[in-house]
Amino acid sequence: MSGNSFKCFKATLTFLIVTSIAYAQLPKQIIQYTKELYPNSSFPTHAQFSLYWEHFAPDSATIDPWYAIADFTGDGSTDFALMIIDSMKTKYIAIHSDGGKLEHFQIFPPNRYRDDLPLLTGIELDTRRRINETLTVDNPRIIEVENPGIHVKFFEKSSIFVYWENDRYNQLWTSD
Repeated sequence: MSGNSFKCFKATLTFLIVTSIAYAQLPKQIIQYTKELYPNSSFPTHAQFSLYWEHFAPDSATIDPWYAIADFTGDGSTDFALMIIDSMKTKYIAIHSDGGKLEHFQIFPPNRYRDDLPLLTGIELDTRRRINETLTVDNPRIIEVENPGIHVKFFEKSSIFVYWENDRYNQLWTSD
């Protein structure tokens, strides 16, 4: 095998391994359900994210901040928060798997996506139980939550905590 052929083979193999690992955390039924809901959508790849996200990775690990898995509703079932790219927009959805029945929710409004720029937005699991609002300086709210939440982050812009309460997702501005 020539040097260039080996490099191409190595790059392809690396891509396949990274892709398999990135999607390995999501069950096939969730991937299939998402594709049925949004047939023209794609999941972000590691290469699409800004290098900014590397600062959040523990011990230089590779992270892809486009999904979080937890019981967001407190019903004992595993729920999934996903960021997808669909129709040149990033969309933020949650999928509940209550008793095997899948249901989806929009957890944050879509944002315009440009494929010539890295993704400066992402989502992370947030397990804090007390959240401080920072948008209002005069009288900020402090909320206490029972279940994990989803942090939607926009690099150098804002951060919004999304949490389940009263049978719906609510948002709390937590930084600018």
